[in-house]
Amino acid sequence: MYFAYKRIASDGKSSVGFVSGDRDLIIDQMLAQGYALIYLKEISAVKKLLPFFAKRDTIPVRDLIALTRQLKTMLDAGITMLSCFQTMLEQVQNRVLRKAIKSIQNDLNAGLSLSSSLGRFPRIFSPVYISMVIAGESGGMLAKNLEQLCLYLERDQEIKNKIKTASLYPAVIAAVSIIVLVLIITFVMPAFLGLYQGAGVLLPLPTRVLIAVSNFMRNNFAAIAVGIIILAVCGVCLNRRFEKKLVIERCVYKLPWIGNTVKSLAVVRFSRTMGTLIQAGVPLLQSLKMVENMAGVSVLGRIMKEAETMVSAGHSLASALKETGIFNAMVIQMIAAGEESGTLEQMLVRLADYNEKEVFHLVDNLLAVLEPVLIIIVAFFVGGIVISTLLPMFSMMDLVN
Repeated sequence: MYFAYKRIASDGKSSVGFVSGDRDLIIDQMLAQGYALIYLKEISAVKKLLPFFAKRDTIPVRDLIALTRQLKTMLDAGITMLSCFQTMLEQVQNRVLRKAIKSIQNDLNAGLSLSSSLGRFPRIFSPVYISMVIAGESGGMLAKNLEQLCLYLERDQEIKNKIKTASLYPAVIAAVSIIVLVLIITFVMPAFLGLYQGAGVLLPLPTRVLIAVSNFMRNNFAAIAVGIIILAVCGVCLNRRFEKKLVIERCVYKLPWIGNTVKSLAVVRFSRTMGTLIQAGVPLLQSLKMVENMAGVSVLGRIMKEAETMVSAGHSLASALKETGIFNAMVIQMIAAGEESGTLEQMLVRLADYNEKEVFHLVDNLLAVLEPVLIIIVAFFVGGIVISTLLPMFSMMDLVN
């Protein structure tokens, strides 16, 4: 059996690759070597050559939230852990989640802790999730940490849904416009071309350019399609390379409007994750490492690594983050005030709430600007095509007169 994996060494460096063998043996070997396993997913021999086609054993966030809240409720009611998972196994419909729950139940029967059992499914339970479970087990407040996990997952999903919903309309408009323009240029223009050639009309420059584009697209349609697919594959591969992704994100940060939105989103993810972890009893340095290894923002991961080094050397979190340049003065001052007053976790959660509203506001403003801009761009191209098509007709009318 072939597996694709991503793991993190003790020095914080991540690596990806392929390995063959028994799944349980592979996991035990990597853990024994000191690696933290992010994911280990089975792929076929053919898919080994194209890892981005590999099937992801993930579940919807709503199912994870429901599972966590159900477990918390049953633990509060005094039900044993094994009975909790037996009840959830009978109720869960998702195939991937049922398989995971069954495996976790077997591990618990074998004497493993809940956190160790969850760690065998890194595609379902994130490092943040497992760290909060570990802190809950060690501090005797597992049910409380599960409740905080539910709130954390719900707010994180809420902001993701907001951004997805906001970007849906511009994406649909852009996609439909491109399809219509391609159809007009590829299939409608050739009909007018035959009419103009038969009339012997001298074509103006805009029409000749449009006809040249139409002929090129018709004669090279397959090559263009293959080129688009190759560019998409190259984009996916580059996005998976950490250093390339880092360069792309830094360029995005410099874009007007979009850069501020992405920065605010990074602050929200940092503040909410750090605040939730510290509230759950996870140490500061370990919380920084969890944020560093979060999926999503590579620049944030690099910043957290630098901050972790400075905090380990005795600096405060506020002074460490100030050197990064991504957090504004208000964020730094609130974190410093939280450290001085011993309420860092509450201050981080407040920061997350404030910046979340800021993200929503920036997204709404961005959409308010983007929608008319898209309409103007579409109107410009459609108008250009219509004018280029009609110009020879005026020449034909003059010829008839």
